[in-house]
Amino acid sequence: MAQPSLLLHELLDTRLKPVMSKHGYRYAKSYPKFSKKIRDITFYLDFQKSKWNSENYCKFWTFWGLESGKFEKWLSPVNRYLGYESPRQYRALTGSLVFKTDIDFEGSPVSIANRFVIKVDEPDPVREEFDSEDEFERYLKLVKYLNSDEDDEGVGEDIFIDFCTNQGLPFLEQFDTDRKIIEWLESKGDYVKILNFLIWRSEIEAAKNFASKVNQGILEKSLTISELQIIHFKKCIEFHEL
Repeated sequence: MAQPSLLLHELLDTRLKPVMSKHGYRYAKSYPKFSKKIRDITFYLDFQKSKWNSENYCKFWTFWGLESGKFEKWLSPVNRYLGYESPRQYRALTGSLVFKTDIDFEGSPVSIANRFVIKVDEPDPVREEFDSEDEFERYLKLVKYLNSDEDDEGVGEDIFIDFCTNQGLPFLEQFDTDRKIIEWLESKGDYVKILNFLIWRSEIEAAKNFASKVNQGILEKSLTISELQIIHFKKCIEFHEL
């Protein structure tokens, strides 16, 4: 019998690690997580297991992204100025720059299935292994129930490796410049983070031009931006004295 964590580790260590290592990613078994750092930005592939996993069965999903601990630390006084002095989960701004889950990829196999599944087939039960006929019958009914949902099969190992190689990795590797990170943030409407990112990178003139563009968009109501984000944006301009 194999525990879910071991099933996932064996898949990552034996099949995905060689692929990720070619691109400079290191594997941390304890998380589990693949990551590499370019300057002060960490590129990562993270995993989360289902709480309903059991022996010989592991369902999991993936998170792909970029983050910066230095940027997050730099944002601390900005968060305080915005009135957020609580732990990270309550702060207006974090060091997360790019974030995408497996079901967010266009044409992803998991968008039509139930995430990824590692499943070890067990031999059919034998009557003699059970104390009574009733116990044996209850076990058979349980197996039938667990296997009745076709979606529970999820997407297997080969498709997972193909997905990581041909969709996940190219997604991360495209962010080879700050400009591409900013374009991603802009596509998500994260104007406050862009403003701070530019200032963090000492791109002061670019930050001023960006602030003017966003302010114009706010006046013309041509941007999709919440009232709270407008407040944060204007307060960040005040804080940085732009």
